Amino acid sequence: MATKYPVLWFMGLSAAGKSTLSANLEDRLAALGWPVTRLDADELRQGLNQGLGYSESDREENIRRAAHVASLLADHTTVLAAFITPYAKMREIFRHILPDAVLIYVKCPVEECVRRDPKGLYQRALSGSLNTFTGISDAFEEPRDADLTIDTSQTSIEQALDAIVGHCQLRGIWSEPLTPEVHLNMSGEVLARMQAQAASSGMSVEEYLIKVGDPGPRG
Repeated sequence: MATKYPVLWFMGLSAAGKSTLSANLEDRLAALGWPVTRLDADELRQGLNQGLGYSESDREENIRRAAHVASLLADHTTVLAAFITPYAKMREIFRHILPDAVLIYVKCPVEECVRRDPKGLYQRALSGSLNTFTGISDAFEEPRDADLTIDTSQTSIEQALDAIVGHCQLRGIWSEPLTPEVHLNMSGEVLARMQAQAASSGMSVEEYLIKVGDPGPRG
């Protein structure tokens, strides 16, 4: 389904940094006057998806509904969605509904996610009081179709955001003025930061973008 505005779908383990990156990108875009809406899995489960559990079929339905909501919103606003999306089948459902969306794999070793554990979910899963928890008692299938992979154990928030924006602008996203009065005006700022960071590492901007935003395995 073609949409007017882009959909960026952040996927990865709990505590990998999906919500952190999407919230910070929301702030950056909103400060520049760009229409942006963020979808969070926890918030949708409290409302639209309240009746769904955590079986494989319910989790697939959770993604299907979220993708449809994103497709409707994207007629009017950039959509940033943060969902674990652990199975390849879920990603197929998502891609069918939103074939042009940017799929971002927010990668982080499970050991680091356990160390962060802001909601205490990993400790509950490790103690056995929380069943079918992704990364502990349930699988996370490593994505092979992500458009961009960001390892938050190795990358700062600012570096990650610049890599995401840089990738999107290479695809023509946010590269045109919204109106003559409200211009995203992001390309120059991002490029300048990338050039400085690349130079300090002895790399070209292209090499730096590949290093920070590894597009991940394909095939």
